[in-house]
Amino acid sequence: MNTLITRWLPTCVGLIMLLAPQVAISSFMSTWDANIGDAKLKTRDYIGAEKYYRKAAEQGDARGEYGLGELYAGGKGVQQDYAEAAKWYQKAADHGHSKGQYKLGLMYSYGQGVQQDYIKAMTLFKMAGKDINYTPPPMGYTDETRNEYESRSDNEKKKIAMMNSYRYKDAANFNSMDYTATIMYYRNAVAGDARSQYKLGELYVDGKGVQQDYSEAAKWYQKAAEQGNPQAQVNLGNMYRDGKGVQQDYAEAAKWYRKAAEQGDSQIQLNLANMYRDGDGLKQDYTEAAKWYQKAAEQGNPQAQVNLGNMYRDGKGVQQDYTEAAKWYRKAAEQGDSQAQFDLANMYNLGQGVQKNIIEAGNWYRKAADQGNYEAKSKVTEIETSSLAFNMAEAENEDIDAMKRIGNMYVEGIGVQKNDIEAEKWYMKAEIKGDKEASNKISDLVKYSPAINKRDAEQGNIESMVRYGDMCIKNGNEEAIKWYKLASNKGNLESMVKLGGIYNDGSIIKKDKNEAIKWYKLAAIKYEKNGDYNSAMDLYNKAGDKDGIIKIRKLMAKQEQEERRASEQRARNSRISLCNAARDYAKSLNKPLSQQISAGQYFAQQVRSYYGAAGYYSIAERYGSNTVDYVLRTECR
Repeated sequence: MNTLITRWLPTCVGLIMLLAPQVAISSFMSTWDANIGDAKLKTRDYIGAEKYYRKAAEQGDARGEYGLGELYAGGKGVQQDYAEAAKWYQKAADHGHSKGQYKLGLMYSYGQGVQQDYIKAMTLFKMAGKDINYTPPPMGYTDETRNEYESRSDNEKKKIAMMNSYRYKDAANFNSMDYTATIMYYRNAVAGDARSQYKLGELYVDGKGVQQDYSEAAKWYQKAAEQGNPQAQVNLGNMYRDGKGVQQDYAEAAKWYRKAAEQGDSQIQLNLANMYRDGDGLKQDYTEAAKWYQKAAEQGNPQAQVNLGNMYRDGKGVQQDYTEAAKWYRKAAEQGDSQAQFDLANMYNLGQGVQKNIIEAGNWYRKAADQGNYEAKSKVTEIETSSLAFNMAEAENEDIDAMKRIGNMYVEGIGVQKNDIEAEKWYMKAEIKGDKEASNKISDLVKYSPAINKRDAEQGNIESMVRYGDMCIKNGNEEAIKWYKLASNKGNLESMVKLGGIYNDGSIIKKDKNEAIKWYKLAAIKYEKNGDYNSAMDLYNKAGDKDGIIKIRKLMAKQEQEERRASEQRARNSRISLCNAARDYAKSLNKPLSQQISAGQYFAQQVRSYYGAAGYYSIAERYGSNTVDYVLRTECR
């Protein structure tokens, strides 16, 4: 081939010079050189390609300029030089070469050989995209590898397009990457990828990577929608509904909504149903709303299931049917939808469409509450504090809090008849499992519950006899005397004193001085035996027992004398210990240092014990190392 071109080239050139004007000759020659360059490139003769591309480029041939740009960009036949590549792409682009515009756009987008400029990149891509004879290759492919792409099946091409568009699916959240994402979407959108057309429309709506332009957004949504992209169909419907980028047209909006919904996407069906229900851009139609909710619900869409349940509950668009409502609430609730869980709980609470069951209601309220549903939290609190059946079921599952709640209900008489003994039983169940709050609740019952204390008193508990007697006193009940006497007969001093007071004051029974004296004297004698002479003296005074008073005075005097002697003996013993320690320390001064330290430490302890902390520091400060001399001189003569 190359031999033929070389052989016939001079002859052809001669003929052209004879037959055509100079301009035509120049154009023909540049085209001829560019063709030779292409031929050289295909045989990987990069040096030969560079020679003929340059000859064509120097004559202003766009194909030659583009070819040089390709060689410099790839480092083929020349040293790789992005700046030189960009220069030749620019020349080709200026001459309207679509591939040159596209490749120069790439260089601006990547900042290769030129300063990165997303705006210029977008402009160049748009210029390239206007050429109906040129479609940019998909992402990951070049013009040179396009044939490999074209050889793929339609399904493989769809997968490639989807992968490319999903690669930038979060473009709306990009910041510095907005232009890059826009460029990538634009490449695929021009190539006909419906998802990229849809995403490009979104970017025009949001003004990210491009200037906000609703008309341009509508244009790309339209392209994607006509290819069947459901999201684009919905967004195009929105634009017709709101009159953004297009003239407002509710009928056209409904047309696109329906097209999207008819493709079976449950979320779009849900949205369409919501619009019919609320009259949002469409004429309000509960029947149509219920129809589309049904379609989405049957696909498992939990929000559609909730809304369909609402329609059956309220009888909107369908005949009212609580059973059907409960069915759809349950389907959504089992998928974890908190509103459905709350609505299903209400059905159980009210017995609508299901048999009334407060336990089931509480369980579903709790599931909803655990997901942050505030209404459900309020209902859970209401049931927990008022429903014995619910808490019993929880307690059977070893729920400690439920056990305590049952106890509280019996204490306060909420939902049940007040019963402290039953309350104590449930608190004890929780206490056995180590709950401290339950222990405190039991302690409070023991302190303040008449029923608990009467029961324990009847079982022989002396403290309960006294406490129950006290409770009877507060109510003016003379039954207190019975319990105080029982406790007194078991040796309880407190109850004897209380009996003396009752008979002395006549608060709940007729005064009886003799009976008062009797109980005061019995208590005084017991205090006397216990060595509590002050309490005994007080009670003998109340009883007016002079002999008892004299006896106690003698005992107190004797006790005082014994305490004084014991104190004196302790002082003597302390002095002896102090002196012994001082002598030992004095002797140790001529012995090894370790013995001196040990003896000195013991001496210091005895000084501190004998004189007290203040005295110890005072003496140590005054006499220092002569402290032992001071002690021996003053205490040990």
